Amino acid sequence: MQLMLYAVAALTLLGSPLSLPKSALWTSIIQIFNEKGEMESGILKPKDIYSFSVSVPEKAKVGEPCIATVTITNIWSQNAKIPFHSLGPNLGASILDAKQNSVPRTEKARRLLLPENGWDYSLGLKELSPGQKLVWQVDLAECFELSPGRHTADFTHLLFIGSDRPIKFEIINSK
Repeated sequence: MQLMLYAVAALTLLGSPLSLPKSALWTSIIQIFNEKGEMESGILKPKDIYSFSVSVPEKAKVGEPCIATVTITNIWSQNAKIPFHSLGPNLGASILDAKQNSVPRTEKARRLLLPENGWDYSLGLKELSPGQKLVWQVDLAECFELSPGRHTADFTHLLFIGSDRPIKFEIINSK
């Protein structure tokens, strides 16, 4: 019997608002359905099905690209469908400067990143076979007003996958 996975946010079932707090990122559930559309088993955690990683260069120059490479891998033994917005943002990001102040987003971030603390519900599902990866890149320099100095970034994918720990990087002056 082939199982299909669908990510369903628990809060959306309750009619939550479009903008959800970051704490809601970990409240998602995975429901497993068989070929007939019947629920097959209970709740799995997203981290049991997907791995999520983001890499950012340790240093980037002011005014030059600072590329974040995002990788989501199906680590489960079955095909899995992941929510994915094919025409828009899939990555949520927040960046703090060395003084722990939020780095402001640029106007372009509205097209490239998920809304702050939220999700716009406009997505489809992309099927990943076991071991298959979904990889894409986002230029953080286009999304944030990055100034010279050390920064800490935190990333999420839609509603149910978040980075394990913040990523540190530095913006340096061009010479």
